Amino acid sequence: MYHKPPDWFDYKDGSWGGKPPGRHFLQKNVLHLLKEAKKNVREVPASEVVFLQSKNVSELKKLYRKSYEELADECWPFHEAVIDKLGIRVIAVYGKPSGDYVRHRLNANKLVDEFQATRGKKKFTSRAYRNEDCLTVVNLWFPGNWNPHWTTNGKDPTGLVVNALK
Repeated sequence: MYHKPPDWFDYKDGSWGGKPPGRHFLQKNVLHLLKEAKKNVREVPASEVVFLQSKNVSELKKLYRKSYEELADECWPFHEAVIDKLGIRVIAVYGKPSGDYVRHRLNANKLVDEFQATRGKKKFTSRAYRNEDCLTVVNLWFPGNWNPHWTTNGKDPTGLVVNALK
């Protein structure tokens, strides 16, 4: 069995989609976000909400014959323990299903910030929500093929995370 180094950060060290380590567009966006937030990639916990690999939520449901929420519920005790043990105050989440799930679990329902990117008539919105304990969940729009890099054309929601960390 292959063991990764203790400071492994898959967004930087992993090879995704046949690209060199850290060069997949999702990895580049997360690395950009952490650089802007002045965070050391080796010190930031990161994971999927559901610890199973798939291309999307629909594939997860099909492969495991459970709803996204059921799968996420199975993984939540780990997330909860990490949040509590490390005193996490800001959580950035890609995509609506994951963001909605995390917000629900943490009762983060107060909208505190918003960023909107557009492409033609289509709008892509990222939002920051806070709970009563001042924990903030930043639900970032999931970059796709039309604009995979947040750093281009005013599409970068990174400021929501940077503001939440202040």
